[in-house]
Amino acid sequence: MTPGRRGWTDLFDPGRAEDFFRRFGDGPRPAFANSSEWASDRWDAARAWWCSEVSRASYRRDGRPAFFRAAGLEELRAFEAGSLHAVLVRAAGVSFLAFRGTDEPQDWLVNVRARRVEWSDGGRVHEGFARWLDALWPEIEPARVNVDEPVVAVGHSLGGALATLARARGPLAAAYTFGA
Repeated sequence: MTPGRRGWTDLFDPGRAEDFFRRFGDGPRPAFANSSEWASDRWDAARAWWCSEVSRASYRRDGRPAFFRAAGLEELRAFEAGSLHAVLVRAAGVSFLAFRGTDEPQDWLVNVRARRVEWSDGGRVHEGFARWLDALWPEIEPARVNVDEPVVAVGHSLGGALATLARARGPLAAAYTFGA
């Protein structure tokens, strides 16, 4: 695939990509926002681009830390529970809690477990999503509170649903989700 172009493989198997954090075309990467801007609820295309690329890179199983390093980011920690994966990534003035989306057959079982259940943080939520977040949260919470900068939850697909619930559980600065 031509660098900077996206295709069906990138959509349906993002973990095979090699072009993380590259812009479409020849333009430079968008400027990285300062830490105070990450908690803003104003739409910002540059923030969305960075969040989408962190989300996309979270699918990568091997070599992921190197892709983050090449973009000026640092993977602090990876979390796993069954087929569910998340990573905590630090950047200049912000960290990302990125949840990987649907990638394995077991993930589809989470997606179809759609009965609404009472959630410990209030309200009723999708049973599968709540169970997965509850499975990872005991590892995520202590790692998250040890990060000094604002933490933004990000994710695509199933990962976007988990990022939404993580933001509700908070306290996180913001959530950027894609196809959730």
